[in-house]
Amino acid sequence: EFGNPYFYVHSDHHDMMFLPNSNEVFSVNDGGVFKGDASTDIPWSDLSSGLAITQYYNVSGTPQNPGKLILGAQDNDIAIYDDDKFKGENPGSDGIEGLWDYSDSNIAWSCSQNGSLNRTLNGFRTPSKELDTPSGAPFIWELEIHPTNPNIIYGGFGDVYISTDRGDNWTNLNSDIGSVEFISIAPSNPNVIYVSGKNGIVKKTINGGKAWTNIDLPILGFVKSIEVHPTNPSEVYIAYSGYLNGRVFKSIDGGDTWTNISGSLPNVPAHKIIYKTGTNDGELYLATDLGVYYWRNSINDWVRLGKNLPNVIVHDIEIHYASNKLRAATFGRGVWEIYIDVEPSGTGSEELKNDSISIISSSENSKFFTIKWNPLNDDKNIIIYNIIGTVVKDITTKRNEEFMDLSNHATGVYIVRLSNKQKVITKKFIVK
Repeated sequence: EFGNPYFYVHSDHHDMMFLPNSNEVFSVNDGGVFKGDASTDIPWSDLSSGLAITQYYNVSGTPQNPGKLILGAQDNDIAIYDDDKFKGENPGSDGIEGLWDYSDSNIAWSCSQNGSLNRTLNGFRTPSKELDTPSGAPFIWELEIHPTNPNIIYGGFGDVYISTDRGDNWTNLNSDIGSVEFISIAPSNPNVIYVSGKNGIVKKTINGGKAWTNIDLPILGFVKSIEVHPTNPSEVYIAYSGYLNGRVFKSIDGGDTWTNISGSLPNVPAHKIIYKTGTNDGELYLATDLGVYYWRNSINDWVRLGKNLPNVIVHDIEIHYASNKLRAATFGRGVWEIYIDVEPSGTGSEELKNDSISIISSSENSKFFTIKWNPLNDDKNIIIYNIIGTVVKDITTKRNEEFMDLSNHATGVYIVRLSNKQKVITKKFIVK
């Protein structure tokens, strides 16, 4: 702030400098770069237009529309990005988290610091409604959605809470973990939930929160992120923040034992780990203080993902399955995206032509349909997952067609992946 009267510039100033032998002064802060004149009462000028320097905590894309995002920004509120246009939400806040209802792109939640939560029912066409939430949330807090029932959301407040009505009412799941850092729900069995606390403890429930057990961790430290395998709730990955002897660990027995898979990762904090649904090669992505890395079993190590991403802290990553893109929210260089391969290189799989598979809906109900494909040798694996990556069907067959029933699942876009030992194909379809 400067001038007489004082003019508001922006919160959290990081540096300030006068131009030599002048009254011109520059401030760099969480809002960008500003210029003022100490000899006048004229408000400061914002010089930040066109600079990709926003500090983002979170990126969340609506599954139905690859061009619409919720972005949570340090000291710059929630930004709704819609095909090259920005709109602000949750004014006067730190934008922390965004979450879309994967069955209805009109419904979404936007989160600000310390548990503040808003919800829209019309895709942010009008200001969102603020909801009452439990107490005890940390400054940066967690909000997650049930993998198969979009009416259910989970919040990390002074404990793990569940809402079965999209945030109108909350029930404590009584994990006794205290302030919550991360919540991970097993996509194939939502009764299995892993949670990490700000106190360095990790707990697990296998019955939807009726009982919780402590997990013995491989090393002491702060577990920043947890990821559960799409089809195996006992296969779980944890990523540590901090400078430790190990950043990423894998368990195949629900956390009883751990294997260090940090490989040649740089010894810097990790922030988010995700497993790509549909991969044959154990494909993982990791957000770190030095960009994004990926793991494949065929490589057995971590490799920096892509080119041109600055060496900057990446707080959040997500895969937008409908467009096959990975998005990265950086802390100081905006939001970036990159196409990721449908099938990882090095697996020896040949991509089949799109007309090799057909999906025939029942005339009475589009949630019942038959998948047919050109004859293939060996056993065939069919995986159907929704556009947030939740596997809803996983079968192995010797036949060349299979009947599918999705009557217990939400409407929307789904992806079917058919593979054998040599070939693979993916195809999108709509369940109405």
